[in-house]
Amino acid sequence: MTITTETPEQWRDLQQMVAAILREAGMNAEVEKTLPTVRSRIEIDIYSVETTDDGRRYSLVCECKNWKTAVPQEKVLALRSVMNDVGANKGYIISTGGFQSGAFDAAAATNISLVTWPEFQAEFEQLWFRKHFSPVITEKLDTLVGYVEPVGVPSWWHSLSEDGVVQFRKLLYKYALFGFLAQSLSSYALEFRKHDVPKLPLAEHAPGLLLRATGKKFEPVPNSVATATGYRQLMDEMLRVNDEALSAFHFVRDNFKKA
Repeated sequence: MTITTETPEQWRDLQQMVAAILREAGMNAEVEKTLPTVRSRIEIDIYSVETTDDGRRYSLVCECKNWKTAVPQEKVLALRSVMNDVGANKGYIISTGGFQSGAFDAAAATNISLVTWPEFQAEFEQLWFRKHFSPVITEKLDTLVGYVEPVGVPSWWHSLSEDGVVQFRKLLYKYALFGFLAQSLSSYALEFRKHDVPKLPLAEHAPGLLLRATGKKFEPVPNSVATATGYRQLMDEMLRVNDEALSAFHFVRDNFKKA
């Protein structure tokens, strides 16, 4: 599982992608931040600060190495020095080329984590899902969920012509299971699920969320959603399908009114 399947091409891409995850996880992440140290000033790839619910300040620094070669011990020692100078609570070196054995030795028994790009995502997966994915799905798909929920109909349904009701039902059958999936991934559902983050792709690991065998009238969740292998890709596909569905429903609302 991964937040995104996208691979950074340049080191600045890696910087921006790391910073985006931290911001979406609720932190204040600054790229190429210059900070004062005991001896001078130093530029850090990413400096991130989070204020906890009880008012405590937690800071972390990230160094992004989009290299083809392994990161040596010297880079870890340098980050240890920087962290001591700026008082950071946690440090990450994110490398696309791995690490030399000496680097792991230098990071041992410290608050520095040496991680690959997928490993960095895994560390923030739960927090990102709770702070970003679920709130976005909850907010953006709320209207559609209201249209397809099994109890009740939208207020404008009562003004539809007979043909309009027929068209509405066709859309209901088309998007009802998708709406159920949206509800299952919403912030509300997180309070009741044992596991916060479902494994991807949903078609393989969470078929129950797709309810493919509900009945012939109901269309399955779109394949692009069911087979997404990254959470950001899943979110983007769900937003796309949502826009498509709302456009179809609103066309019926605006063009099939009672005489």
